[in-house]
Amino acid sequence: RKGVFRKADIIVSALDSPSRILTEENAGDFDPERNTVVVDLGVPRNVSPELPAFVKGLSLYDLDSLNKWRGRPSLALTSAMKKTDTILEEHRSMFEKFMGGFHAANKR
Repeated sequence: RKGVFRKADIIVSALDSPSRILTEENAGDFDPERNTVVVDLGVPRNVSPELPAFVKGLSLYDLDSLNKWRGRPSLALTSAMKKTDTILEEHRSMFEKFMGGFHAANKR
């Protein structure tokens, strides 16, 4: 996991978890020389709101902060969305193959 966080530009978390999965204890897992955006869509929250205080270059957005942005232009959000679109497009065919195999296996 450490290697993954150190290389990540964007992390999206949307788990149904009773406890936080990213906390201050994970601060050392991030590269302080890299700007990383963490989007926490979990309810309850998956990421500790204190994490950015422990990681230089980490920006954390949760549902509350995203709701405040609604209808307002933001360079950070626009940049994050463009990166997300690129990542999703790059991995779309792999995901579709995975899901096709998953559905085929479940029909048996």
